[in-house]
Amino acid sequence: MEPNIEGSPQEMQIVLPSIIALVIGGAIVFAVLPRLAAPMLVGLSLVILAFALWQHVTLFKSEYQLSTWQEQLKFYAPFVMVGGLLLSIFSYFGFLFSIGSTAPEPIMPNIPLLPSPNTATNPVTAAINNGIRNVGNMIAPTNTTGTNSILPTMNILGNANKNKNKSFFSPI
Repeated sequence: MEPNIEGSPQEMQIVLPSIIALVIGGAIVFAVLPRLAAPMLVGLSLVILAFALWQHVTLFKSEYQLSTWQEQLKFYAPFVMVGGLLLSIFSYFGFLFSIGSTAPEPIMPNIPLLPSPNTATNPVTAAINNGIRNVGNMIAPTNTTGTNSILPTMNILGNANKNKNKSFFSPI
């Protein structure tokens, strides 16, 4: 009889098909599955799960038939099922009619109000505030004159169209 040596050809006959199956499975997972739609993935996973269940049952059928340790537990099965059903019914009604469904508001510490940016003593911050104020002062007259010059143009366009509502839903 030949001694069992690690790395023998008999072991390699088992290892190589397993590695090839893993490589093919990895290629399918990374190349094909991300491109499938979600319903297709659900259907494919259900088919694979059904096939795996069938293969498992056919492979281990005799072991399930010879197993006897769970025979004494089958007498408690109705009580477990009724208890689980009652627990789910009570939890459903508990969540359905829960009174305190909102989370309590956490107590916030008193945070002092920050001083106004105008009172900043930092020269950089003061310069930024002055710049913002100056830009605002420069834009304010332009903003009102721009609006005043646009409004007559809009009125002319409105009169040219006889102020009709051009909405798609207006005839409805």
